[in-house]
Amino acid sequence: MKKIVPVIILAAAVLIMVFSLRTEKDGGMTLAALQAEAAETGKAMVVQFTSDGCITCRKMKPALEKIESEGGDRYMLKVVDVDINTGIAIEMGITAVPVQLFISPEGQILKKNLGYLSYKDFTDIFAEYSI
Repeated sequence: MKKIVPVIILAAAVLIMVFSLRTEKDGGMTLAALQAEAAETGKAMVVQFTSDGCITCRKMKPALEKIESEGGDRYMLKVVDVDINTGIAIEMGITAVPVQLFISPEGQILKKNLGYLSYKDFTDIFAEYSI
């Protein structure tokens, strides 16, 4: 019994912290909504999870702009600020950024990547998954 009490207290503290992260400013975005949008449009989706304070995210901006301009009918790009959309960051287990999520035109998650991706890295992933 003595060993269970600290575990219960710790679990309660974690739950309080998780629920306190959801703020009124939360964008309300969910993974299910992103998957549904990809399926509705019939386009693959690249989701870049980012933060204003992330230097690596800023370094990726030119590559993201280039892939966005080339997307056309094949894919669309969504940039999600985890500081505003805390709910989806928690849902996805994102503890560091940048994170890229690749979703198929059918709404299935193809790949999740943590860290910097160059333009070539993106195009290699597109080739690998026929996006």
